[in-house]
Amino acid sequence: MELHYKTPPEHQTVTKKPLSVRTLLNSIGLFLFGGLWVQGISIPITFTKSGGFSHIEKMTMKTGDLLEYSLFIFVCGLLYTFLVNSYFMGEKWRKLCFFSLTLMGCISMFMVFYLILHPPSH
Repeated sequence: MELHYKTPPEHQTVTKKPLSVRTLLNSIGLFLFGGLWVQGISIPITFTKSGGFSHIEKMTMKTGDLLEYSLFIFVCGLLYTFLVNSYFMGEKWRKLCFFSLTLMGCISMFMVFYLILHPPSH
C-alpha cells in the first residue's frame, strides 16, 4: 500500500502592511480639518425639544465669511500635511519641520502678548 502525498501549491501569503505613523497622522489631519470645515457649515443647525431640526438664521455665515473660513481651513490643512510629510522625508526635511514648528510657536507667543497690549476694537 503506497501513500501519495500531494505537495501544496506554491503561493505566497499576502500579509497586510502595518499602519505607518505617517499614514495615521495624515488620516488624523483629514478627519481633523474635514471635521472643522463641516462644523463651520453645520453650526446653525440644532435639535428642537421635539427631536426635529431647527435652523438659526442669526448664526448662519454669509457667503464671503464661509469662503474665508473654508480657505483658512484649507491652507491650515495643507500646512499640516506638508509638515507631516516633510518630517518623514529625511534628516534635512525633519530639521526644516522642527524649525517651522518653532517659528510658528514663537510667532504665536508674540501674538498673545501683542494682542494683550493692543486689544482690537470691536
